[in-house]
Amino acid sequence: MWLSRYFQAAGYEVIAVSASPNRYVRLLDITWTLLRRRRRIDILFLHVYGGASFVVEDVASFIGRCSGHRIIMMLHGGSMPEFMASFPRWTRRVLRRADAIVAPSAFLARAVEPHGFRCGVIPNVIDIRLYPFRLRRAIAPRFFWMRSFHPVYNPLMAVKVLERLRATHPEATLVMGGQDKGMQAEVERYAPRSWPRRRGAPPELPRYGAKTA
Repeated sequence: MWLSRYFQAAGYEVIAVSASPNRYVRLLDITWTLLRRRRRIDILFLHVYGGASFVVEDVASFIGRCSGHRIIMMLHGGSMPEFMASFPRWTRRVLRRADAIVAPSAFLARAVEPHGFRCGVIPNVIDIRLYPFRLRRAIAPRFFWMRSFHPVYNPLMAVKVLERLRATHPEATLVMGGQDKGMQAEVERYAPRSWPRRRGAPPELPRYGAKTA
């Protein structure tokens, strides 16, 4: 929804749908909105995540194409290349409906090239006003790693980075949060036993996060 706010701030009328985390509710919401408000839509901007949500993206793009809308698809998700490799015909059929395809990283942009698509790169943006500069006399690095413990996100890399950094900054800390997708135990085994550790959400997490700004 962050993208819709930027378009609205620039003076464009935006219909944003849907915020529901349940993909079945989201499918109904998107389908109903596209059909009911099709005459007010010029461009359909569709976020594409793959996986089970690809059904939603398939239906939405089909309705958009039948309604004569120009369609821009933005790819997301580190597992998108694997999904495309597993379902090449399905993904090609859906992506062909797009007038333009973009991605927030060159990694995802390169993933669609073998399938015959060109993909532009539009990096994710942040509002730098929310991150004011703060001069620090002593650097005490604090890191957040917020991803599933899955090989595609390489969680061991975060621990290895901290391991090297603590050689020069022993006060450096790391908070890792995410669903266990098979690698959490391996990450915990790799981390030196001498490091202080705690499982679960630290009660001081909001305050801890504020210190990183």
